[in-house]
Amino acid sequence: MPTKRLWIINQYATPPNLPGITRHYSLGKHLVSRGWEVTVFTSNFRHETKEYFFPRLDRPSYMEVYDGVKFVFVNQKITYNSNSLDRIRNILEFGRRVREVLKQEGLRQRPDMLLGSSFHFLNAEVAFWAAQRFQAVPVLEVRDLWPEALVYLRGLSERHPVVQLLAAWSRRLYRQGKGVVVLSRAIEKKIQSYFPNKPTLFLPNPVDLDLFSAESFREWDDLEPIKAMRKSAMQTRLLYIGTVGEANAFDTIWEAARQLKGEKVAFFVVGHGEKFETYKKRAEEEGLNMQFFRPVPKRAVPALLNEADGLV
Repeated sequence: MPTKRLWIINQYATPPNLPGITRHYSLGKHLVSRGWEVTVFTSNFRHETKEYFFPRLDRPSYMEVYDGVKFVFVNQKITYNSNSLDRIRNILEFGRRVREVLKQEGLRQRPDMLLGSSFHFLNAEVAFWAAQRFQAVPVLEVRDLWPEALVYLRGLSERHPVVQLLAAWSRRLYRQGKGVVVLSRAIEKKIQSYFPNKPTLFLPNPVDLDLFSAESFREWDDLEPIKAMRKSAMQTRLLYIGTVGEANAFDTIWEAARQLKGEKVAFFVVGHGEKFETYKKRAEEEGLNMQFFRPVPKRAVPALLNEADGLV
């Protein structure tokens, strides 16, 4: 039986040795074990840290293999530090540059399936373009619902021109994909309300149980947040891992820390986001028992979870 080839397009996909979106590495690793050949096309510019994976990259792309999963890092020149115009320019640049990389890759071998994964729609647009070019199956993965996120989080009216534009764009992509992969039942329900007969696959983020072992935990004994939790004299150590931003309701965690000030409860925050430095500074100014740490490699997360008394 010939090997099936899957190409995944996600600008923010990350290999397992670094913090970030490692979903596609995990998915790819399991597919590789079942005889698939998986290639992930991502940006060389890291969204989480605003740094390059490979700072001296002097070619259009660079490939490395992690547990059988190929990662192609697309070189980019435009960088950004916040959700500004430069970030939009960075997204557009990725869409243009990854197309050129896909063209060259397709000369060597053709894919059987293309998976375009949001956050933004250009991932899917490029994937569907490549699927048509190479006569492959186009599949959409929906991580975030647009324009619903703008309506719920930013309070925009459903009649706002941007909302209307994104609504039309998203439904066109739902229609074009042969199937849709979703990360939650709520997203699946929303898509099926538009297209009742559209095949959907509910596939939440996987867990690598091999990382939940005493041997794996010991590997991360020198990690700063782990050392801080072990040194803490507090009776209860609560851990939050993830993005610090409006969409993550971090203000609820912040308010809990304020109300528990003076109690034997410590909060440990490991992550990044547009509000990370703001909350870190406020915690210092208000004397809260709250410590902030930059992102850690995804492989280290189980060791962090094991060290905490509770998770928020």
